[in-house]
Amino acid sequence: MIITPNKIQPIDKFQELIANADSLLRKEATNNQEYFLKRDADKFETDIFECFRTAAKKTPFEGNIELISGHKFPDIVIDKIYGVEVKTTKQNHWKSTGNSVFETTRVESVKNIFIYFAKLTDPVDFKYRSYQECLYDIAVTHSPRYLIDMNLPIGNSIFDKMKIDYNELRTMENPVKKFIEYFRKFVVPGEEPWWMSSDEKILLNSKFILFSKLSPEDKNEITLQAMVLFPEIFGNSPTKYQNLATWLASRHGIVDSSLRDRFTAGGQVSITIGNNNYQNVPRIYKNLQDNISKVMNLLEQIPSTELKYYWEDFTEDEPVTSQWTRKFLHFSSQVMADNQKFIVNLIGYNYPPPKPQFLKEEEKKYGL
Repeated sequence: MIITPNKIQPIDKFQELIANADSLLRKEATNNQEYFLKRDADKFETDIFECFRTAAKKTPFEGNIELISGHKFPDIVIDKIYGVEVKTTKQNHWKSTGNSVFETTRVESVKNIFIYFAKLTDPVDFKYRSYQECLYDIAVTHSPRYLIDMNLPIGNSIFDKMKIDYNELRTMENPVKKFIEYFRKFVVPGEEPWWMSSDEKILLNSKFILFSKLSPEDKNEITLQAMVLFPEIFGNSPTKYQNLATWLASRHGIVDSSLRDRFTAGGQVSITIGNNNYQNVPRIYKNLQDNISKVMNLLEQIPSTELKYYWEDFTEDEPVTSQWTRKFLHFSSQVMADNQKFIVNLIGYNYPPPKPQFLKEEEKKYGL
């Protein structure tokens, strides 16, 4: 780390620096948006780092800005005590998964961290904000991680909800205890707080609850998320519900002994799509037809980090709606091998513009 003989600068000077770096980056994006549309997360870190270095010229920060990146937190260290964590997305939202609640990779000298978030889609846009202000909840992949929402209203962070200061929580010997205490407040009869013991006593979720105990609205929301994250449930694999069951438990604390029935109950139905009528179709497709616009909208809202975790072949180079459609057609063709026109008609008829070329070709194949 670079050491400077200059005295530590006050936070208002750091905020002025980040504002000037943001201004430089916005000017570059206005002049060359195509450049930023092609940038990935690592390359964009370099872009914003260079903007900070330019903005720091002839200021006390000059020569005291370091790109840490890699597995350290935060990505950029300034004046030893200030940090910038860089986040990017190729989707049209301002949400992402943050760092581990344990912060074991944090640069020890850093006291104040801001998030610089880049939305690298048309139109390119940027937001920056104090780290703790936009952490709204906790999610679990392999360990508990904060969830980021750059549009989170002031006073609605997870720390506001827990009534504890972020810096106080992060410096505790075992911050998980505070999370357990917080989630226990919401336990009611029939629910059970859930965490898994490990060297760090990792908290996995706040409680267990039976799917049957959810409200109709929550059941529908969970079902839509399942269709989005796990398109394999449209296929015929005997293990197609395994990932869904794990996700329900680890992310939502939901268990269900009749999970398959949630998607297959009701047997065969008739479905009309435009001028076409299809007989003896699994009910799951009727559920999709009734909610297709919500599914497509939800696809745009789910952070790419989450899709990347559940979709092994996820790519930033293709719209998520297009990627999901490929998966849907692939898995559905296993069940509807003798009626592939139907699955193409179902998704093609309801697909929001612009429609991907491969889907247009499939529609043409079946005269749709």
